[in-house]
Amino acid sequence: MEQPTPPPLLGSPIDVVQTGMRVGLRALEEVRGQARAVGPVLVCVSHLLMHIPVEPGTVDRWHAPQTLCRPGTLSCAATDLGPTRSACFRIWLIPQETVRPYTDSTELLHRITLARSRPDGGWGVPRGR
Repeated sequence: MEQPTPPPLLGSPIDVVQTGMRVGLRALEEVRGQARAVGPVLVCVSHLLMHIPVEPGTVDRWHAPQTLCRPGTLSCAATDLGPTRSACFRIWLIPQETVRPYTDSTELLHRITLARSRPDGGWGVPRGR
């Protein structure tokens, strides 16, 4: 499936953090809870991934485990490796209060890093039981 058109609010150039939905949703909720900016987010339902646009230059300082930060890339890393079993099915989520085109990358990095130390293990995609 084709990538949906980015919201007009989203500028260029951008860096994009890619993370699993479980970790990404929790981190974004916590960023919002700290009254920090959360911009539009592209969700791939097929691969259970979130693509979170952040300000340019983030890629040079990004170091959160089990995530990617790439300049201007809104594609799933799995599809970059060649044909996959499932095509991407994507949708943009735009918080009602969004006034900035990007999510605060400093707070996002902090929240994703904290998730690793939680006792519930908050990492990865939950598997069927």
